[in-house]
Amino acid sequence: MEYTRTDTAPAPLGPYEQAVRHNHLVYVAMQLPVPADNSEPLSLDIEEQTALVLDNIKAVLEASGSAMNKTLRLTVYLTDISLGKRVNAIYTSYFPDHKPARSVIQVAALPLGYSIAMDAIAATED
Repeated sequence: MEYTRTDTAPAPLGPYEQAVRHNHLVYVAMQLPVPADNSEPLSLDIEEQTALVLDNIKAVLEASGSAMNKTLRLTVYLTDISLGKRVNAIYTSYFPDHKPARSVIQVAALPLGYSIAMDAIAATED
């Protein structure tokens, strides 16, 4: 196994890695809409939060030798499932042709009061 630590995505908030690479797969830990420099939580709308989460996933994937178009599965965690259409409007711009498997789960709360988080699994080879 190999572990990913990159300054282009926020450092973990707890005792875990940004990603673990094993057998041509990358397992990306849950990403929040936190800036890469781990600065103070931002007041962002759901579209901005979604874009920042996906930017963080992209950064971790690239640091792990993968890419967005090699994403196999994403799990989206929302504090309000009714935000789904607004999330999808941004999400589709990150996956215009490639459509990974995906689950969307409503949760009671997320760290730092954010409305969205995601984790991902991606391949490192075609």
